[in-house]
Amino acid sequence: RPSYRRIGRSAPSNTTVIAVCASTTSRNTHAQTLEDLALFTVMASSLRDSVLEETKEQADAEKGNVALLQRPFAIEFWLYITFDAGDPFFDSTEREVEIRAWLAAQIREPLAAMGVVFKS
Repeated sequence: RPSYRRIGRSAPSNTTVIAVCASTTSRNTHAQTLEDLALFTVMASSLRDSVLEETKEQADAEKGNVALLQRPFAIEFWLYITFDAGDPFFDSTEREVEIRAWLAAQIREPLAAMGVVFKS
């Protein structure tokens, strides 16, 4: 990856980083939209929901301790999506823009509301 496309740590080094790499292909599919692929309808959404549940449980456990509630959660969540060069569905600048927009709306924003940093 060119350096401008690499994920870099933005938080202090004691922050927990959860990094997930998902390899995908459009081969043998009839995918026309992101919603046609389980990567987006099942896997990414499930990861988001799992992180949200964990942060909710942590917030519930910390109720009553105002100092803890005012700090962001010490988690960065990174998602790498890889595919074959030349993949007819994934390998285009337009599709990358679409995927980044989907990730921002469906994952980054809900996680940010709980103080979790999401990078892709």
